[in-house]
Amino acid sequence: MNVVKFIKDGKGAAGLEFTLVFPLLLMITFGIIEVGSLMFDKAILTNAAREGTRAAITYTYEGSGTPTCDILYNEITPQVQQLVDRYMRNNLGNGNYFMINFDPNQTPDIYVDSPEPDGGSGEIVLPVRVGFNFNFILIDNIINFLTNGTFDDGIYMEAEARMRGEDNYRPPDGVTIPLIEYLWSLGC
Repeated sequence: MNVVKFIKDGKGAAGLEFTLVFPLLLMITFGIIEVGSLMFDKAILTNAAREGTRAAITYTYEGSGTPTCDILYNEITPQVQQLVDRYMRNNLGNGNYFMINFDPNQTPDIYVDSPEPDGGSGEIVLPVRVGFNFNFILIDNIINFLTNGTFDDGIYMEAEARMRGEDNYRPPDGVTIPLIEYLWSLGC
């Protein structure tokens, strides 16, 4: 077969163009999937932090006597951790997490920080942070292939929500105030 004739009449040009363009199209497609799953998981993480914060600030103290800092650590924090964990799980009842790239053997990091003044308004807010290790679908596998399986870190994602307290605690000798504001006054 005459190679010059083959090139001049254009036979096979479409196949050659497809061969050159196909890897780029594949990279763009998987890039869109990776970014989409990253954004979806970030949204779930952010909403989980908001749900946890909301549960913490609406906590109602029903004990006798005045609350102490132990309430924040022994009652509110476990309740928030349980709620956030439940929020991050899917509704199928199989115990898996609803997030796309979450390793089911991993437990999300859920932190209820101490109440603190908000920088802008000066009101007392309660921050809740939720984090986990995001593993890419394809990128991690490619890097593991190229590095003989030594890469398994992914990236750590974290979301924080901060809300001011609800007027849900009345000290024995005072006006109703947010419980987190009272706990902040104790130095919790």
